[in-house]
Amino acid sequence: MVTYYAVTDLMRNAEQLERLASTDSLTGLYNRRHFLVALEAEWSRFQRYYCSVSVLMLDIDHFKSVDDRYGHAVGDEAIKATAEACLLGKRKSDIVGRVGGEEFAVLLPETSLSSAKLVAERIRKRIAGKTLRSHDANFQITVSIGIAAASVSMSGADSLMVAADHALYQTKAQGRNRCLCWSPTPPTKLAAE
Repeated sequence: MVTYYAVTDLMRNAEQLERLASTDSLTGLYNRRHFLVALEAEWSRFQRYYCSVSVLMLDIDHFKSVDDRYGHAVGDEAIKATAEACLLGKRKSDIVGRVGGEEFAVLLPETSLSSAKLVAERIRKRIAGKTLRSHDANFQITVSIGIAAASVSMSGADSLMVAADHALYQTKAQGRNRCLCWSPTPPTKLAAE
């Protein structure tokens, strides 16, 4: 009996350590490390079976001003609200991770760019429709979302993340609170052509 309890405790502790190592403590979402491991697995499937895979990169718009104006506790609530909206807006097979301070990523297995845009819009609208409360005011947050789908011209899973990140920054440059799909830059024409 003593051995049984000791093994059970060891298994429970190992599970708890694994959960702590793979999840973000504030949101309960997967952390960056775990998200990237899942992305690598999907990238391998893409390379072997040509299954489409897409990634969304989300960033809370003007988050610093929320943090500065309402305080860090309200900023944490904004992060949690965004995490919840991502979980409610994703599909069952999708994986959501918090990959930075106010930055999130969604892995969309077997998903084309057009289908990824539908998921992104659903998440964006869910976040924009949520009202947060502070001591003295109600306010809303928005997110900008960059979308990218894997292509054979990409060198690896990191290229897919970079593409989604580029689309995210283009979205912010174009006005925020919107979704934008990444497209490769066309090759430049040579003067002799």
